[in-house]
Amino acid sequence: MQDIVNTHIHRELESAYHYRILSALADIEDFPGFAHWFEVQGQEEEAHAQKLIDFQKSQRAYIEFANLAAEAPAAHHPRDLMGSALAYEEALQSFIHAQARQADEIPLEPYRELLDWFIAEQVEEVEQCKRILADIRRLGEDFTGLLILDRELGQRAA
Repeated sequence: MQDIVNTHIHRELESAYHYRILSALADIEDFPGFAHWFEVQGQEEEAHAQKLIDFQKSQRAYIEFANLAAEAPAAHHPRDLMGSALAYEEALQSFIHAQARQADEIPLEPYRELLDWFIAEQVEEVEQCKRILADIRRLGEDFTGLLILDRELGQRAA
């Protein structure tokens, strides 16, 4: 179980790292609301990793930290940044479902119970990215609408 949970920790930290990259790119492109939204999302992913780290500690399991890697999208329009976020969240969702199947097979009951929380959380995160990306696509080339959306995203509570 130790290695399986460590892999999950790594994926959550990698997700946080990815969001930090997206935040920096949005900031460079003068979309402070998007930058803020990505920053808050990165903090949330770090909290997810901490939840798993705390779980490992409760199981008296060793925690191994692997090197983090995340690629920045080639284009830096908010549509591309949010598309990158969605793709990452969907990949993480698939990973978590695979973890759940593996936990059922072994069985890894304490971790499997924790995974139920992650599954529900991941559904929310994917849907949130999809909604924002749909809003961006509906706006098309309406720069004023994009600025309004940017301001809205900047209101996200940390």
